[in-house]
Amino acid sequence: MLLALAAPSHALTLKGRIQVPEGYPELKNAVISIHGFKTSRAKSLNPQKITIDQKNFKYIPYISVAEVGAEVVFKNSDTSLHTVVTQDGPLGRKNFALQNLKSLQRITVKKPGVSEILCSVHAQMKAYLVVLDTPYHAISDEKGEFTIKDLPNASFEIHVWHEVFPPLQLKIQSNEEIKKPLTLVLKSWDS
Repeated sequence: MLLALAAPSHALTLKGRIQVPEGYPELKNAVISIHGFKTSRAKSLNPQKITIDQKNFKYIPYISVAEVGAEVVFKNSDTSLHTVVTQDGPLGRKNFALQNLKSLQRITVKKPGVSEILCSVHAQMKAYLVVLDTPYHAISDEKGEFTIKDLPNASFEIHVWHEVFPPLQLKIQSNEEIKKPLTLVLKSWDS
């Protein structure tokens, strides 16, 4: 799908909504990112420290987004032993214990991708870390809505990742202040 928009001289705000196939309730937790700017006005990565907490036998947040170079802190806020297990993606192959309340482990992410995070002690514990090489990103809310601010006036691509659906990519050739929210339609793997 190709979207064409006219180009103004000021930063843009992209608003949109995720749409999923009938029968799939999950509109939240889609990661929307903007890639491929060909302009010197694109902002640089500003990696921040993010925390993924193990609390009440869940990972919080369930979906985390970090920029390449960010420090990811794994924290255990429970009194029970938990582990952090990953097989691939930007975290690589990891398996370490966070033995008790206030245990911490720090990892700097060095490449983009997605890591599924599990706990080998408690099978219900699962989360995802999405590492991006762009500072322009958002996570959709309960209604599937998202906002990405301060986009430069340039062509770019929109990428969407969701744990249930195949990735989506859209090319934007030129842009203007978007007056109506975009609807990004995710398809099932079998369509």
